[in-house]
Amino acid sequence: MTEFDETQYQEIKSVDEIQDDLIPWLLFLKSSDSEVVEMIEERVAELKEATESLEVLSHDEDAREERISD
Repeated sequence: MTEFDETQYQEIKSVDEIQDDLIPWLLFLKSSDSEVVEMIEERVAELKEATESLEVLSHDEDAREERISD
């Protein structure tokens, strides 16, 4: 490998790391149980932010319309 290729290779996450990052998001998207969502939010800050944004958008018709038109 050239030095460039080695640098790129080192930056790539392993499949296990990627899977560990995606599982909470998949549970968040799939679950309709608020207790499960709350548990996931406690572990992953980005999911808490996503939930808050979703809540705001779901109650703001103008924001929903703007998001749809983008």
